[in-house]
Amino acid sequence: MSTLREHLDGILRDADEAQLERLGRTGTSVAIRVIGKPGAGATLLLDRHPPAVTGDDEPGQVALDLTPEQAEAYRSGRLNVPNEAFSGAITFRGPVRLYLAVDPVLRHLLAVHGG
Repeated sequence: MSTLREHLDGILRDADEAQLERLGRTGTSVAIRVIGKPGAGATLLLDRHPPAVTGDDEPGQVALDLTPEQAEAYRSGRLNVPNEAFSGAITFRGPVRLYLAVDPVLRHLLAVHGG
């Protein structure tokens, strides 16, 4: 099984130009960290074209802290980040609304690409 970083890198490679354009409109970076598993997350660099992904040691303007179970659900496109964030099930920092604007696109790409 690939790492979250490798998986996100794959979905960005497979995304079409319109999807990449929409992701890049946020102009932000999002660190996705897996609680208790340093190095298991990734940072989405949505502030460039084309968007890119690095390891979770790269800081993000927005940060999402996921449990290992949430990270697995995220990876397969099953995690509803907006609901989880607003219910308090996910800890986040920074202007999360920037991430939430592209969550539907990412969730679709993750679901299509498989977990």
